[in-house]
Amino acid sequence: MALRPKLQAKLNSQQTELIATRRELADLQQLSQLAEGRLLDTQEQLEMAMLDKEVAEERAEIAEAELVEALEKLAVVEVELGVLKQGSGGYLP
Repeated sequence: MALRPKLQAKLNSQQTELIATRRELADLQQLSQLAEGRLLDTQEQLEMAMLDKEVAEERAEIAEAELVEALEKLAVVEVELGVLKQGSGGYLP
């Protein structure tokens, strides 16, 4: 009969260990879900940042093209002004 208390003690020990293991598993599953949620949030933020970057690059290209166009127009106006100054006999400032 001495075997029965030892088996009962072993059973109790294993049940306690099983309960602790299940709690640990539940905690780890919860942490995994949190990490997955954070990963998804981060991926969405990265995607938005990439889209913002693309829009900014497009705007920069447009602004650069507008600047080049404005500089070309300025060069034409400067040439025309020079011609007008020469044609007016120097009366224009």
